[in-house]
Amino acid sequence: MISLLLPTLLSFGSGLLLVFSSPARRLCDPFLPFLPWLVLVCGLFLAWRFNRSRLAWTLLLLTAATIFLQFSGVGQQMALNLWLPLLPLSLLIILLLPEKGFFTMAGMARPLSLMLLGGAAALFQQLFPDFARQLAGMHPVAWLHPGFIPSLPIVLAFGGSLLISAIWCWRHPEPLETGLLTTQLLSLPALFHPSPLTAATWFGLAGLAPTLAIVEMSLQMAFRDELTGLRGRRALNESLQRLGARYCVAMLDIDHFKKFNDRHGHDVGDQVLRMVAARLAGVGGGGRPFRYGGEEFAILFPGRGLDECLPRLEELRREIEAARFTVRRRYLRPKKRPQHPKPAGNRNPQLKVTVSIGVAQRQRSMDPGMVIKEADKALYRAKKAGRNRVCR
Repeated sequence: MISLLLPTLLSFGSGLLLVFSSPARRLCDPFLPFLPWLVLVCGLFLAWRFNRSRLAWTLLLLTAATIFLQFSGVGQQMALNLWLPLLPLSLLIILLLPEKGFFTMAGMARPLSLMLLGGAAALFQQLFPDFARQLAGMHPVAWLHPGFIPSLPIVLAFGGSLLISAIWCWRHPEPLETGLLTTQLLSLPALFHPSPLTAATWFGLAGLAPTLAIVEMSLQMAFRDELTGLRGRRALNESLQRLGARYCVAMLDIDHFKKFNDRHGHDVGDQVLRMVAARLAGVGGGGRPFRYGGEEFAILFPGRGLDECLPRLEELRREIEAARFTVRRRYLRPKKRPQHPKPAGNRNPQLKVTVSIGVAQRQRSMDPGMVIKEADKALYRAKKAGRNRVCR
């Protein structure tokens, strides 16, 4: 949840600080004109390095909107009201189309869609000029000054895009999705007048959210296991280097995991790994679970001794043993329909999953690698003694 909301909180927090804090605004005022261009350069570099075309097109679109607003005078307000609704609609297209890279046939669907949207707007203005001018002059609240809020087409475009984007992000909770939704939210204040910040500053803050989301995603890829959601081996190694003199390391292995894969397939094996990881995430006693590799996990207990860790590990072992893993029917379906299919049973089959655990406490003159080796030796003793047990 933190990684999901952190880019949004930083972007929104920066905007609120600049709006409501005059000292902060005066301090940052000399640098604010450079914010959109700094975000553009840094964001495009990250988009290129991580092959994220959605970020690149978002930043280019915000830059185009910034230039469009800066070079459009008051006499061109009607043109602004006609063309600015394309901004939220274009951002919505960028959000909804899947990431396919830059120079692929599927990746070209995004710029082609944006070009079609712009072409449709230009064609509408040419075919129905009177209606377009009338539509651009409409305002949602007649008694407010026309310059205070955007025109009705802009409000409708932003409202519809934000609603669809919010539903999309709720169904796809990823940092970049949330960052692109934040881009739409922070683009809207740029169209309100008067505003303590310029439109360029708002667009710069809007581009900051997906740029930070890419950084957050790269950290997740480096330190988190994609399958289980637990922190990975690199995160374990870094955590071990920061510990004091007293800690315990537990190594956990799923019993007969290869048989699960051979008999039921890798899909079921992945489900078993997720189930065990979910149990490990709830381990008490200050334990921090990690995916070590394959079917092996590690649990780190900073500042704890063996007497404190063993009851927690035994409780964890019993909890996993008591849990029954249900095999979903879609994993049991054969690839080809048999000539004489058997009727499906009333219940999905249940499998029993057990784990073996070895734990070791750091002693004097032991480095982290030696502690892990001792925990591995204890894990081997647990397997040799019959599995489904905790050994020290």
